Amino acid sequence: MRAARRGCPEGDAPMPRQTRAGHGGGASDGRAPRRTRPLAGAAGLAAVGLALGIAAPAGAQPADGGAFLDAQAAGGRTAYRRFCASCHGTTLRGAVHGPDLAGPSFLGNWGPQSAAALYAFIQARMPPGLAGSLPSETYLNIVAYLLQVNGHAAGPQALTADALAIVGEPGAAPAQRAPATADASDAAAADEPRDTDAVPALRAFVNREISGFTPVTDELLRHPPAEDWLTWRRTRDNQGYTPLDQIGPDNVAGLRLAWALAMPEGTNQTAPLVHDGVMFLASPGNIVQALDAATGELIWEHQHQYPEDAESRRATRSIALYQDKVYLATYDAAIVALDARTGAQVWQTTRADYRKGFAQTGGPSIANGVVVSGINGCERFEDEGCFIT
Repeated sequence: MRAARRGCPEGDAPMPRQTRAGHGGGASDGRAPRRTRPLAGAAGLAAVGLALGIAAPAGAQPADGGAFLDAQAAGGRTAYRRFCASCHGTTLRGAVHGPDLAGPSFLGNWGPQSAAALYAFIQARMPPGLAGSLPSETYLNIVAYLLQVNGHAAGPQALTADALAIVGEPGAAPAQRAPATADASDAAAADEPRDTDAVPALRAFVNREISGFTPVTDELLRHPPAEDWLTWRRTRDNQGYTPLDQIGPDNVAGLRLAWALAMPEGTNQTAPLVHDGVMFLASPGNIVQALDAATGELIWEHQHQYPEDAESRRATRSIALYQDKVYLATYDAAIVALDARTGAQVWQTTRADYRKGFAQTGGPSIANGVVVSGINGCERFEDEGCFIT
């Protein structure tokens, strides 16, 4: 989870995602990419769930009468998108900054725990770097939303901080209460993992700045270096081939996996761009990442925060590089310019009204410093037809 624009640093605007790479600078340092998702500060709550010894306090709620109010879950959904989605993903399926908060992986860890334990954990550790900074009501609403997404139903009673509903068992009997004889020292000990050796070190992912980045000029776009792939099909005439000859018929059979990247779930048809040894990648969820192309190490990540009702099922097929910026055509019919070195948003301009069905799949093109982009959604019979800006 994250505080607005602060919890999971990514520059100037909120962001999500997930790779299995870690993070690094602009050039390879010889480290192999990680094969598991790194924990985001305390965002690794799913990874440490079973190790928690938090005893649920007294004060159960009926197991069959609903675990929370509808209004709490609705408020939690809004709060989640503002404070949590940039680390855990808009679909709650995890990102490089945080693990899944819905589905088998999450329930495998947190399923046996009580809602009170989940609330206590989130309030004590979230957002990373600003733990406990949100109102208690906001934390409760977020827990209500997580319960709803994981199968619990709303009811006539509000979720409280001592709720004993079991996270992974909607409608089941409440979790066992803490022993009546437990003293203050027992309660304090219950807030810590029982097996500290089994809990990975918690850390916050911090976006890095690409070192040695050179601007992508018009001349580079016209005559890209052999080691670069600067546009969708590499060259202005859309050739789609590389002049590199390190791999050929004599050695192609001996190729082996160098690194792997777990991308966000969703429709994916993206074409990565490469410049100065850095791969720029667009992923489902309007996520843009910069990776060390040699190792897969994550350098920075940015997620465009689009409205919930924007068309998000379409694929983002490409992005554009020009000078010191990366250009993204977004789900909500905007063009966003990011600082290529840091991933921070530089500017955003709206091209059409997404509420009329307008959206974007193809990436922008750059011509003499002008960003040119088409539009999708104009197949509908609207007053406005198709256009290019």
